[in-house]
Amino acid sequence: MLLECAIVYFFITRRTATEHLPLLQRLNAWIASQNLQPWQVVLASWLSVHVYSNFSLLMGLNAPHSSLYMEPDVHYTNSFSRIRWLLTALDAGFLSTMKVRIPVLREVLAILLSIYYLIFTRKGEVKVDSFRRAQTIQAIRRTWQKGQHPLFRFISWCTTPRIAVPGNIIGIPRADGTSSISCHFFFNGTPEELKRSRKLIIHFPGGGFVAMNPFHHKDYLTQYALRLKVPVVSVDYRKAPEYPYPSGFDDAFTIYQTLVQSNGRIIGIESAEPLRIAVTGDSAGGNLSATVTMRAINEGIQVPHGVHMIYPSLDFAGGMWRDQSGPKELVAKTPAQVNSRAQYAFDGVLPIKYMLTLGEAYLRSGGDPVNDYYISPARAPAELLAKFPPVRLLSCTRMSPSLGVL
Repeated sequence: MLLECAIVYFFITRRTATEHLPLLQRLNAWIASQNLQPWQVVLASWLSVHVYSNFSLLMGLNAPHSSLYMEPDVHYTNSFSRIRWLLTALDAGFLSTMKVRIPVLREVLAILLSIYYLIFTRKGEVKVDSFRRAQTIQAIRRTWQKGQHPLFRFISWCTTPRIAVPGNIIGIPRADGTSSISCHFFFNGTPEELKRSRKLIIHFPGGGFVAMNPFHHKDYLTQYALRLKVPVVSVDYRKAPEYPYPSGFDDAFTIYQTLVQSNGRIIGIESAEPLRIAVTGDSAGGNLSATVTMRAINEGIQVPHGVHMIYPSLDFAGGMWRDQSGPKELVAKTPAQVNSRAQYAFDGVLPIKYMLTLGEAYLRSGGDPVNDYYISPARAPAELLAKFPPVRLLSCTRMSPSLGVL
């Protein structure tokens, strides 16, 4: 702070002719002409820096402190809490218009009500909380798929970089040949460059196994293709509850197996060498990245060269303790022994009610989350995990309720 004030004082007190000076220097020269005392310059400089550093707070743009989920929010930064405040208002606006049948009216009202709930924060949180108490798949899809709104689609179109193949939809046949699985294909290069590609990214989009297709992840998938210079295939696998486990898992593995066996020829790659393939995904997609790798190991086909999981869902068994062999009484447990699912059961972003609703939808047709590691990859045997390729896990450390194992 003292250094900043000294620099400002130095420039302000310079007596320089104002002709042909940049705007900032002219402003400094004008201030210097006011014959301000040094203490006045220092005070004005300090106030300017303070206003700049606390602009969001002074303008009322910080997340209000009346949150219904104040306790979990103390673990978040101010920037993240501010984003959650914005998303809560949007959720409240979109949830309030779920039953409006006229599409145009529904989308216009969703934005207007979101602005209303931005101003009246408490009402927005009460609205969202009321839906969470009786959570439904329709409500989750309505809030998580806000990117389909025409306004947000337009914003995305304006802000997303342009690449040669911006998520074109392609169909890859299923193993039985009865139908095809829809995928979104991203690549920033010419057809000749695609033919010479030796690397490939296969992406499984997150969305709790019930919502969100590759379109909702287009922003960072475009960046993958742009910055990494490799083809990206994002799989639009079938979603629960209409298609419960193992439908989505089978789709994910089918795409991986087909691309491996064809060495990418099915998407236009003509490399004579085996492709180097990385699998990636967030949340449910992180789960699929792990389980597809396990199935590739078990079935003896080429294993991915790398696995990148972003806050993955790794354990559907529903346990609350890290050590399942210990006593179950809460009073006998220390906070360090309680896993992330228990510690953040009332998280303001992903509360336990969401987790239960998603789990019930995904395992609607049955399944054993304790013993089936294709559901709960964290429960896979050590000898299988030892065969994994290099893994990069991006998570919120102990603050991710989706992990459940930390």
